[in-house]
Amino acid sequence: MNGGLIIRLIDVVLIILFGFLAISDIQMKRQIRLPGPSPEQTPPREENDAYLFVNIDPENYFRVTLDGETLLETADLKSLRQKLLEVAATEARSLVVVINPEPDAAIQAVIRVFDICEQEGLAKSINMQPEPLSQAPGN
Repeated sequence: MNGGLIIRLIDVVLIILFGFLAISDIQMKRQIRLPGPSPEQTPPREENDAYLFVNIDPENYFRVTLDGETLLETADLKSLRQKLLEVAATEARSLVVVINPEPDAAIQAVIRVFDICEQEGLAKSINMQPEPLSQAPGN
């Protein structure tokens, strides 16, 4: 007799729960469109910036180019770090590292290059829709 009473109580609780769900005002999540930066808030692009491209292919191979000239091709992160620091020290213009992964490149390789720039205090940008390395500048 106690078993039947427990089943009835569970049934009543479930009916009450479904009743609350039916009458509650459940709304779908909505995406809020935020305004973009206004032109007066966007800093002007410096013409004297040097853009150092770090292209990353699917085999985690890094190609470093500056002004269309290939400076380094390596798979070693230590060599990449050294080259970035060397170029930052010798370049007279303000240096911006542009991380340029191919669509099939591992995201971990992108994160590692980003971390190197972050640790060394280098300005950086990520281009997530790059052209293939075979069509990149300097080829």
